[in-house]
Amino acid sequence: MLKEHLEHAIGDSNIPFEPYLAAPQQQFGYRRRARLSVPAPSHNKPYMGFRARGSDEIIKIQDCKTLHPTLNRLVPAIQQQLANMHGNRAIGHVELLLNEQATVATATVLIRMVEALNPQEQQAWANFSAQQQCDVLAQYNNGFKVIAAVTKQPLELGYFVDNEQLSYGPGEFIQVNPFVNHKMLAQALSWLELTGNETVLELFAGFGNFSIPLAKRCAKVVAVEVAEQQVMRGNSNATLANCNNLKFVRADLSRLFTDYAFGKEQIDVLFLDPPRAGAADVVADLSFIQPSSILYISCNATTFARDAAEIVKQGYRLEKVSMLDMFPQTAHAESMALFKRVLV
Repeated sequence: MLKEHLEHAIGDSNIPFEPYLAAPQQQFGYRRRARLSVPAPSHNKPYMGFRARGSDEIIKIQDCKTLHPTLNRLVPAIQQQLANMHGNRAIGHVELLLNEQATVATATVLIRMVEALNPQEQQAWANFSAQQQCDVLAQYNNGFKVIAAVTKQPLELGYFVDNEQLSYGPGEFIQVNPFVNHKMLAQALSWLELTGNETVLELFAGFGNFSIPLAKRCAKVVAVEVAEQQVMRGNSNATLANCNNLKFVRADLSRLFTDYAFGKEQIDVLFLDPPRAGAADVVADLSFIQPSSILYISCNATTFARDAAEIVKQGYRLEKVSMLDMFPQTAHAESMALFKRVLV
């Protein structure tokens, strides 16, 4: 499908595909995050599960083979906990997150609430936290609240990348597959062949998944993200990793690229990891920044092909493309591409 999209968009049948990336030993038990739906309040005994294909029906589960074992073991206990709440008057969904710290990985249960838990329910979840040795958080419209915790900083979750621990908060985007994430990062660094002298502009940067490894291997990284919380988190992670050459800045990347200072300065590498909508507004005019290399990671073949065609039209050659099996047991795949500027 990706090949067909690229051939059609670029007008070239010679797409330079590299071998795909996968983690065959971790086809199951890889997800460190999952959101499970809860039926509407009409159910007397609430439960959680996944939505049926093409339907609003929620199928109750007792385990999920793709979940990390630390999270999967909690599913039956949470189902029992929900059933004991005697009617869902307040729960929107349940999210499970793996909190990876230096010596141990624990589970965080995040409950989306539309109204506050009463004292009896809070005590029930506190008992659950103690029994299951997990953190329990509630998400309200105005933020997050710790219901009960076994860790010292339950609102500061973590995971490791490139031998650095990154901190993130509940509700913030993370790469859910740690095994393919490590391979994806290694391939990106290998393809870029950084010498240590480059200036890198990273857009849609999150809180440092790529930014910190890049900063450890080049002269300067400017990491751009729209969410203020992610910018603050990214700068904090950069400080903890001693990356003084890395700065996170906030910008709305749907606006004209050259409205911002970073959109007017020449750089060596442009690093893109946009959401499904792609990066059309970014790649529409690359004449100011003129990167020698563009590395693009995509989660949507259609928008990637559209953006790739625009990049090629502006004087770049598609050097390499690779598929990334980020979500084993699903039909979804991601891709990585390297573009090089053609010198005239």
